Amino acid sequence: GLDRLFETRLAKKRLAALAARLGSDVPFFLPGNGPLAFCRGRGERVFPFKAGAIFHYVLVKPAVSLPTPRVYAGLGAPPLKENRLRRLPKRSTVIEEVLRRGDVLQLARHLVNDLERAALAVDSRLARVRDLLREFSFLGISMTGSGSAYFGVCWDRAQARALAGRLKRERPRLGQIWAVRSVASGEYGGR
Repeated sequence: GLDRLFETRLAKKRLAALAARLGSDVPFFLPGNGPLAFCRGRGERVFPFKAGAIFHYVLVKPAVSLPTPRVYAGLGAPPLKENRLRRLPKRSTVIEEVLRRGDVLQLARHLVNDLERAALAVDSRLARVRDLLREFSFLGISMTGSGSAYFGVCWDRAQARALAGRLKRERPRLGQIWAVRSVASGEYGGR
């Protein structure tokens, strides 16, 4: 935005380097990188691709906030050994293929968030949110990033709206609840 506002016309590579210094999530939002991409490194290496379908979710943001540094500190990740390094690309390759095919059922079956355990250690109240979501007919659920929000994968828009409505009625203290969908490439705001 500042590049456009001040008409600096920085090269994409220079913008990417500056974005990476601002924060790990920032490079994703540079023009040409979204709305769907795999990010490597700290998030500064962005590889955009297209999904084969629009996906529908229910997003739940509980009143609990988690400090990201505490979640990462609680991760306690062991040093990456050669055999674990080989499994990581395989898992992301499976998710990428599922997204490219637009296979919502396989997407739900492959949800994994390695930070969830650490987030629950920071604030155990989130386990109640997760357990409540498991009582509903989502195809799968997962925590977003380092938390505290959760999302449930739905078959379609109708199911997402129905489940969001039910959650709002039956669990009004759960937090903020939205029926949402993924963004198609043509709808994304990048140039």
